Amino acid sequence: MPNGTFYFDADGGPVHPQRILYLNVRPQAEALLNVILFVVDAGELAAMHAREWIYEPRVVTSELRGVSVEGGDAIMYVALPEHIVRGAAGPRQAAVRASYLRIVEAGLAQTDDAFRAEFARTTDPVPEHLVIDDRR
Repeated sequence: MPNGTFYFDADGGPVHPQRILYLNVRPQAEALLNVILFVVDAGELAAMHAREWIYEPRVVTSELRGVSVEGGDAIMYVALPEHIVRGAAGPRQAAVRASYLRIVEAGLAQTDDAFRAEFARTTDPVPEHLVIDDRR
C-alpha cells in the first residue's frame, strides 16, 4: 500500500516508508485456503472495495467447501500486480507495521490449533528486517 500515514523513528527523526506491506493471497489451482467470511451489506461492500483499492475483488463462491452463501457472493481480495512488493532492502522502501502483526496475532488467537498450524504452514515468513514500530 502506498504510504502517507505511518512512520517510524530512525536517525533522530521520522521516516515514512514508501509502502506498507499487508497480507496477500496467491491463488493456486487445487490449493485450499482457510478463511473467515464476513457478511456485509451493499454499503459495507462498497466501503470495502474503496478501502481495498490495491486489491482485485475476485468472486470465489463456487470454490468454497463446507459452507453455502445465499444472497450474494463470497469475494477474496488479491493484490494487483503493480502493488506487490518483493525483495525490499529495508523499511524505508517497504515496511511491515508491528501494530498490524499484533492484529493478525489477535485474530489467530481466536482460532483453533489446526487453523493456526495451517496458517503458519502456508504463509510466507514475516520479513523481520522490514518490521517497524509504527506511529501515525
